[in-house]
Amino acid sequence: MTTRTKTPARYRNAVVPHIMIDGASAAIDFYQRAFGARERFRIAYPNGRILHAEMTIGDSLVMVGDAEGMFDDPLALGGCAVGLHVYVDNVDALFVRAVDADVTDVLEPDAVRLGQLDQLLVLTGHTR
Repeated sequence: MTTRTKTPARYRNAVVPHIMIDGASAAIDFYQRAFGARERFRIAYPNGRILHAEMTIGDSLVMVGDAEGMFDDPLALGGCAVGLHVYVDNVDALFVRAVDADVTDVLEPDAVRLGQLDQLLVLTGHTR
């Protein structure tokens, strides 16, 4: 019989994105520069490729790992079907920060304002 453990609080009542991409370490660095992500931990192979890492952007948990096995890098497939919506109090400042970090696939804040919700939409979500 398998012993079950209690689900960690950070996974409860949540849908957690798990971004699989070639160059996961560079992607984490990018998310830190562009969005102020905070890396919680990483598990890496001896060659430096990331098996699993977790970071937070605001209060949201995001998992990241190097693409392998059943997960292909989205750019190798010709694009990505996922975007990241980042909700903040000052979307204009975040937009400037993202552009300074070389984000190219992003809509200007006025293009995605929904009522009073300010969000920054990164179209690929996997930009390196």
